[in-house]
Amino acid sequence: MTNLPGTKQRQLLCHSLWLWLLSIVIMSGCYHATTRHSYHSFTHEVWEMQDTVDFEVTTADSLIHYTLAIDLRNTNDFPYQDLPIFITCTEGDSLPLLIDTLSLSLANESGSWRGKGMGGLYQTTHHAGMLHFSHTGSHHIRIAHLLPDTLLKGISDIGIRLEKSQRLSRPASIRRKINSKMVNPQSDDPP
Repeated sequence: MTNLPGTKQRQLLCHSLWLWLLSIVIMSGCYHATTRHSYHSFTHEVWEMQDTVDFEVTTADSLIHYTLAIDLRNTNDFPYQDLPIFITCTEGDSLPLLIDTLSLSLANESGSWRGKGMGGLYQTTHHAGMLHFSHTGSHHIRIAHLLPDTLLKGISDIGIRLEKSQRLSRPASIRRKINSKMVNPQSDDPP
């Protein structure tokens, strides 16, 4: 059987079209909802008591809800099992949207580090809940530690990860917290 003129070109075009469609399907499966992922590194792996870490986040859509995660890298020099932190989130220059405390568990009861890592550096991710910014623009997420140590050793980095949420309704509060207090005078949600 002989090939008619143009048959090879049509086959090549058909194969190219299938490869193009396959690559689009594969690439769309790699989509990740992370909007912001940022770290702050501490000099000499020491977090000073007066140091409040400030992350600036810019949003372009006020309809999107976000999940907030705190990423922490600690070394073997961290002297405690847990790290209590104070977190605030503000929309522009307005009142805080969120004021909260979290207890980040870094070691189990037997003293083994929970995080993944090697060489004495461990990373843990702590899910902090949901956020909704009612205005677009610049927002600040601030984190401070609540331990009595003036110089807290063993903390290498702290970071935030903000991801688009699949949630459709406005979150009433951030869950899994200690001493939660929501401050949002524009909210219709009950506390």
